[in-house]
Amino acid sequence: RPSEDGFNWRKYGQKQVKGSEFPRSYYKCTSSGCPVKKKVERSQDGQVTEIVYKGEHNHPRPQKSRRGGGAGAGSSRIDSGGGAREAAAVQRTIREPRVVVQTPSEIDILDDGYRWRKYGQKIVKGNPYPRSYYKCTNVGCPVRKHVERASNDPKSVITTYEGKHNHDVPAAK
Repeated sequence: RPSEDGFNWRKYGQKQVKGSEFPRSYYKCTSSGCPVKKKVERSQDGQVTEIVYKGEHNHPRPQKSRRGGGAGAGSSRIDSGGGAREAAAVQRTIREPRVVVQTPSEIDILDDGYRWRKYGQKIVKGNPYPRSYYKCTNVGCPVRKHVERASNDPKSVITTYEGKHNHDVPAAK
């Protein structure tokens, strides 16, 4: 179910996430021509743990409908009952700090004590080395990082962390 953030959303997909019985859900803003999309992830108990927005709304937040019928023609609004908790997740996703670390290293994967799952890679303009994207594997942890070689110093690795871990460093295997 989409969170109650004041905008109207249409679900356009879902994907099973490793380590969770709840799928990741994908939503698009229903306002005509608005490019905003969001991804919603849930913890094992069904609580929203992360909402990631892509893009900016090109319209004001819609007025709440005064009719008893709901959110308006062609769209549905569902209050999942966790409004305050979901709003906190939204703010946590948006406000978390970014930490950038540059380290001299011959290898791309640096052991920072946490466990990571690679979920993507892309070519960065102006850099012959690809950037790899990782998500912390601890269930419900919102931290992501991306790793790339410095374009001006191929013996250095730049790691950018986004978010704060909500758990301790796991014990070494």
